[in-house]
Amino acid sequence: MEYLELWASNHHPIRICFALERDDPTRSRFFFDKRLLSREGFEDLVRRSWEGDSETHSCTMDRIGRCRRKIMELKKRANLNSRQKILKDQQIWEKPPQGLIKCNVGSAWPAPSENGGAAWLTRDSSGTALAHSRRSGVGIRSQLEADLLALVWSMEALIDLKHKKVIIEISSSRIPAAMLVSSIPWDLHPLLKREL
Repeated sequence: MEYLELWASNHHPIRICFALERDDPTRSRFFFDKRLLSREGFEDLVRRSWEGDSETHSCTMDRIGRCRRKIMELKKRANLNSRQKILKDQQIWEKPPQGLIKCNVGSAWPAPSENGGAAWLTRDSSGTALAHSRRSGVGIRSQLEADLLALVWSMEALIDLKHKKVIIEISSSRIPAAMLVSSIPWDLHPLLKREL
């Protein structure tokens, strides 16, 4: 058994080799994806693959191989590749008009922790990065609070950098509604009352 390099996930994939299995570098490795467990019909697929034809008597390695092939086929059809989904849903960044600067702002709050993070990046009309920063914070109670903190923090930085003509683009869908002060929870009002 071998622990593989950590990829964009919170776990290490495990590679398992059976003693009777040849180690063939040209053959792709099988990695079980637990997201398949929730797929409708997954258990039936494994059961049918394990049992095989009623006329044939299979050894354990043949049964495992059949299951593996069927699971790989299901995985290809299921389109579980996060990178493809991200690229498909990703919006294309547009340059700001001549004479303006665009500041892209993002935040993260992994619920239910009280830790969060924010980042911003400014670019000119040619797309050249001018300045950027990131930070983390504690005591953050919601994604809305993380979004508001990121927005206020980026605006403070823009003022410190003496940028005048700036388009702010934030990845949060909550901010436009939150700009109506009546929709913000009372405990978050101090964030908007800062003098900018």
